[in-house]
Amino acid sequence: GLDANLPSYQPAGFSMAGPIQYEPGAITVNYKSNSDDQRSFNVTQKNSSWNSETLLENYVNTTKQPYQTFQANGRTIYIYEGNKATWVDGGVWFNIDGKTNLNSDQLLRIAESF
Repeated sequence: GLDANLPSYQPAGFSMAGPIQYEPGAITVNYKSNSDDQRSFNVTQKNSSWNSETLLENYVNTTKQPYQTFQANGRTIYIYEGNKATWVDGGVWFNIDGKTNLNSDQLLRIAESF
């Protein structure tokens, strides 16, 4: 029940790792650094009835961390904790999380590539 996509952009030095994880209404795609075992991130897509405002209230603000707001392709993208991003689009909640040093430009490029 989820129309999921893969991003057309992935940061240099990272590649998809392992099988795509699936559960009803959600998928997670993992990416790992090609040069070390320390850096990795995942992109999760879940069915959601949230919009940008409810995502901010119910998720981003609960981290109690500073965040930045960006507009891209008609989406509101929140970058929080320095290297994580989240947004909603068409009933799907996207979240980029992990142990990386991805900067906001890389996170936005991933988000825009869906």
